[in-house]
Amino acid sequence: MNLKKVICLLVNCEDEKKQAEIYGTIMNEINYIFGDLDNRNPITTLKLKLNTSLEKIRKEMYVKVGKNQSKYLINNWLITVFGKYYFKFFKAGKLYIYRVSQLSDTIMLDGSINTVISGNDKQIKRLQIFLDDLESKKKIIYGLHTTHASIMSCYIEDREEKHIHFVDGTEGGYTSAAIMFKNKVNQLCFN
Repeated sequence: MNLKKVICLLVNCEDEKKQAEIYGTIMNEINYIFGDLDNRNPITTLKLKLNTSLEKIRKEMYVKVGKNQSKYLINNWLITVFGKYYFKFFKAGKLYIYRVSQLSDTIMLDGSINTVISGNDKQIKRLQIFLDDLESKKKIIYGLHTTHASIMSCYIEDREEKHIHFVDGTEGGYTSAAIMFKNKVNQLCFN
């Protein structure tokens, strides 16, 4: 099968003098394997799914309000149910989804590479072979987690567009990639 999956990737290069070169090489390889950002963006390649269950809304209500309020529950359930149609059929809803995909942070370079991308099994395997080679040469340490979907983990205020979305993978996402990464670091420390 050629189904798209979501990949959460963490890469670290300890040698600060070589970071720019190595990270540039990795980003070029990602572009080569997965294509440009629009082709590998997990928000644009996967479908938006809204959880319209009353149980999900009830849990959110308890977090926000701290108690059961029938009016809150019904209002938010109706908004979520109609939201599915708003995003699918209305121009403003489609525009919002487009803007979310354009404003989503799927790559961060801050002394390490943190990225969420989408690709098929063959692309993922090619990336792993490439990263394994760099890791065997002790140029990097990486953690990778593959899952079936991406999620918006949070957002913060922005001057112009009011918010920036941060993307993570389901089923652990960055946390699972970080566990793989930390296990490798620990193995190096004890060897």
